[in-house]
Amino acid sequence: MECRPLLAWGTLYRNLRQWLQWWLPAAFLSLPPILYYLTFYNYYFNDRYHKDDYRSAIQYIIKNRSSSTKSVILFGHPRLFRYYGDFLSLNGHDFGNEFRKGINDEKFAEKIDNLTNHADTVLIVVNREHLFPKGLIEKEMSDLYNLDSQVNFAYFKISRFLKKIN
Repeated sequence: MECRPLLAWGTLYRNLRQWLQWWLPAAFLSLPPILYYLTFYNYYFNDRYHKDDYRSAIQYIIKNRSSSTKSVILFGHPRLFRYYGDFLSLNGHDFGNEFRKGINDEKFAEKIDNLTNHADTVLIVVNREHLFPKGLIEKEMSDLYNLDSQVNFAYFKISRFLKKIN
């Protein structure tokens, strides 16, 4: 009767060893694909991992451009705008840098108007909008322009302003 517990332990050990011999490598080999799918999901579907969507923003600018519409880049990389085919957007980084530092320019709308050669419609393109004080661009542009619409892409905000009729 004393041998039965030892036989039970021996059987359990043998079964456990067989189970580990087959399932441990299978579990180990299935780990990389599982991790791949988790990282794939985070990269493409989790907002925290989105990259700046230059391509979509520039496609929108090009699609909505006309002879009376000018676009001004307040913050972003002009080189990437050219890379994706936008050669007509105007560089307004000087104005954007002032806004990011919190310097209010009461003549901002006039400067934009002069930069765009008095265009009827202006697209203000801001990359990384969270770096700017909230609502400051709209407030400063309200002297000469009315906000018509705003479009958001990943880390981009494009505001469409129509010139006020006097």
